[in-house]
Amino acid sequence: MIELEKYVRKNHVPSDLFSQREFTFEKSSSSRLIQCADFISGTLARYYDKDKKSPEGGTFLQKLHPQIVALREWPRSDRSIIDTLSSRGFDFDELITTVSLGTVGQYLNTHENKRDPEIALRVDFLRLLRLTFDVNPSRWLPTREAIAHLEPLHSILAARSKGARGPNIARAERYIRQHVVAPLRDTGVLIASSNKGYKIPTTERNCTEFIERISGSVLPMIGRVCRFRDRLFMASKGDLDVLENSELSVIADQYKKLGSLEAG
Repeated sequence: MIELEKYVRKNHVPSDLFSQREFTFEKSSSSRLIQCADFISGTLARYYDKDKKSPEGGTFLQKLHPQIVALREWPRSDRSIIDTLSSRGFDFDELITTVSLGTVGQYLNTHENKRDPEIALRVDFLRLLRLTFDVNPSRWLPTREAIAHLEPLHSILAARSKGARGPNIARAERYIRQHVVAPLRDTGVLIASSNKGYKIPTTERNCTEFIERISGSVLPMIGRVCRFRDRLFMASKGDLDVLENSELSVIADQYKKLGSLEAG
């Protein structure tokens, strides 16, 4: 018990003046709260613990899922997850699934103890995404469901979803896209998205759905830039090409490729 207390204080209790915690042990028979924790942990063990696994473990986890904000599995084995997916008969690509889970795990291992509010929100978003994966790898996590799970724990998200005139879900959804998902992708975390929400990619179709969704926004924007450039280029009789600037070389390259595709 003493070693457990040392471990918890070292790894899970902030060591500052404003985060003091009292640590005691109590028998479950004298505390309904501990009995409840025993019941929930025992239920989760029917899915996660190899010695206590039950054929109904997936169903138990699915029933608990709406009440779970995040779940941390330690130690987590992506190899055992792949084996579980195979045994449960899910359609998945092993390479895509392994790489996707690896990027999620790498980010969590690097950032889960940081106190920056936005990083903490991203960490819990990934935990929720991974929990959704554990319950059903084929399921997409709707943005509003993610907000409902995360809002009670993160004031920066709650501030966006509660406007002066009432709930402002659209602003919270935009915040998730711009300040949670986009920065995660910038660090290399693989997150697929569609009109159904977000998920950890497990199939090639998940990847193409995401790329098609992005291209639906990117290509029209490049097209607008091309038309903008062409108007000025033609009006100046070739003297002015706004894409000649070296800082715009990437857009210029895309412009040339788009032009060659249209010509072909």
